[in-house]
Amino acid sequence: MEKNALPSILRKREYKLEIENERKDILQMIIDGKDKDIIDTKLKIIDRKESIYPRLERAFPGYFGQVMFSSYKPFLDDELEDKNKKYFDIYIEYLDNLPELELTNKEKEYIESTSSSIDMNLLDKINSDKVEAIDNLEDWFNENEDIIKEYDRFIKSDEYQKSPIKNIKDKIKNFMLENKYYEIAIPLIRKFSPKYDNYYNKLLAANEKFISLKDD
Repeated sequence: MEKNALPSILRKREYKLEIENERKDILQMIIDGKDKDIIDTKLKIIDRKESIYPRLERAFPGYFGQVMFSSYKPFLDDELEDKNKKYFDIYIEYLDNLPELELTNKEKEYIESTSSSIDMNLLDKINSDKVEAIDNLEDWFNENEDIIKEYDRFIKSDEYQKSPIKNIKDKIKNFMLENKYYEIAIPLIRKFSPKYDNYYNKLLAANEKFISLKDD
């Protein structure tokens, strides 16, 4: 085991424990004689998670794959309609053919060291807060305006422009563009998950609103 991969390994174990607990809950539902359709739906949700998680973590090693999975997880808990199953299958096939994001050992060490205090529960909370912020953007902006301004100043600074995280973010962005993730993967997710499609539309509207609030 690589020492610098320990935080990601721990998060992966947290994810596996969560899945194990969900399966135990389903087993108890079976013992209690709960409705078979409900049980089948919950099993399919677990199967979708277990289809997506390892593929994202392979293509985006460690922390970034876990961040991506966490951002999609809230939209995987609905029953997949028959008409949308083909889009899920195409998305899985796309992930299977997605190459691995190449990072240097130094970049991997930097990512793992800076993410060492972040667990899967925190990632889930960050994403739930993000969804909530989109529904209440103006209140969120007013509460965080000073932080937003400070962040804007930071990303324009020489310190940030020369930092490892800037290079890593640029590498990820180029990887996504080269592999047409935004053109292929995102539309597929929107098609198999109506909940994600609704969120995505809100995200687009919120982005325009956010820009207008910053410009005021």
